[in-house]
Amino acid sequence: LNGASSAEVNIPLASNVTIHIAGTSATQTGGTAKVYGGQSFYFTAPCQNSPSNFVSDNVCGNGCERFTALAIHDGGAGTQAQGTWNMDPDDARLYLNIEWLDFGSLELTKKNTNQD
Repeated sequence: LNGASSAEVNIPLASNVTIHIAGTSATQTGGTAKVYGGQSFYFTAPCQNSPSNFVSDNVCGNGCERFTALAIHDGGAGTQAQGTWNMDPDDARLYLNIEWLDFGSLELTKKNTNQD
C-alpha cells in the first residue's frame, strides 16, 4: 500500500480468505483486515470450496484523504498569490478487485518395471 504509515484501508475478507502482511507473521482469516501505508500484502484461499472473485466497495479508512490546492492571483507583478489547502474527502476512493487463479487437476499414473 503506497501511502503514509498513518493511512489505513479496511479490507473485508470472506470467511475462507486469509490476508498475509508481507515481511511479518501477521495473518487474518475472515472479518475486516486493516492494512497500513507502507505495508505489502497478499491473499490466500483454499482450492476446495474456493471463494468467488471479489469486487469491494470503497476500502479507504483513515488518512486516505487528499488535499486540494486553491491559489488566487490577480495577475499584478507586485502582488502575492493567496493560497489555501482544503481537504477533499470525496477525492480518495480505493477499490479492491480479487480475481482468483483457476486451478486444474493432476492425474498421476504409476507404472512398474513391466509397464503394467
